[in-house]
Amino acid sequence: DVAASGQGMIRAEHGPVEIAREQVVDGITIRLTRGEVIEGQVVNPKGEPVAGATIYARPERNEASERFDWYRNRTESTADGHFHLAALERG
Repeated sequence: DVAASGQGMIRAEHGPVEIAREQVVDGITIRLTRGEVIEGQVVNPKGEPVAGATIYARPERNEASERFDWYRNRTESTADGHFHLAALERG
């Protein structure tokens, strides 16, 4: 398979692609779509910002999401507790 990703874009794949020795394969097009964004702030019970919290996002629960790569859609909160997740699939 051949995969592509870009800032703010959802990762896409094309394949399978079989390549023989010394062969050049051309004409492959991979279309990327802009992803959704989630932003917010993590706070403790007193309402104080939490720095360094890990935030994960995954699609709506279904069979595919059970095999979801949690490390692809994660971030950490900044010193003031804010976070930004981009390139997310809807759901």
